[in-house]
Amino acid sequence: MRKISASHEPTVVKVRSKSLLAAIALNTLLPGAGYLYMERWVAGILGGALVVAIFIRSPWEHLLLVWVFANFIMMIDMCLLKARNNS
Repeated sequence: MRKISASHEPTVVKVRSKSLLAAIALNTLLPGAGYLYMERWVAGILGGALVVAIFIRSPWEHLLLVWVFANFIMMIDMCLLKARNNS
């Protein structure tokens, strides 16, 4: 039988910082995926669904503009999120 002893030393848990570049790249490939990577579950799901809904409702000739605009807004939000998490 193994004896388990309680340790009074505090456990140090290192939290790995998420990469801003990876989050932006994920959002570029799949809208909302960068938020999921940054563990912002609601924003990721709603953001992705919103972008998909905009794509469905946009005329085909405007899809590139919508894609660039949506990614630009998500990139700015990712930078603000990263800055807030670092402070």
